[in-house]
Amino acid sequence: MSTLTQSHHVAQALRFLAATNKYIGIGRTAAWDVETAPPAPSVIATGVDTPICYAPLSKACLVVADAGGAITFGGDTYLEVAPEDAYTVGATQVYVEAQLNGAAAPLVTYRQAALFSGLTKAGGAGAGILLPADVTDSGILEVLDNRRPTYRAADTLDVIAHLLQF
Repeated sequence: MSTLTQSHHVAQALRFLAATNKYIGIGRTAAWDVETAPPAPSVIATGVDTPICYAPLSKACLVVADAGGAITFGGDTYLEVAPEDAYTVGATQVYVEAQLNGAAAPLVTYRQAALFSGLTKAGGAGAGILLPADVTDSGILEVLDNRRPTYRAADTLDVIAHLLQF
């Protein structure tokens, strides 16, 4: 069997970073059978259940695990890596985040967060938060996270982040 090299994984991370129209979407207002234990997401899913909105990424960067880094995710610390240094340091991970600021996004309870690439906006859609009617094609579902209920409030900033390993 052949082996994919580190250079291949770095190239995949760089390709993803260069992809356009990346958004984090939230969805699913219906309760899970057991709210404290959401089911594992399906690997063949193509979108979220009952889309609520899509937020453009506020940050997307290559990272490597490093105790001196400024990005914390899942209890670990990561250092941002410039694309030109990706092969030198073996950067095979991409960190992405989007922000849902107060009432700029619907004030609902959601149970899914997902990362999409290649999203197509409807004509006339703005540059910020997109509602389902503002989207003609959500694009490729890259990551899907089924989670416990998250309650959005007008006075909060929700930061949704994902760490992708290529």
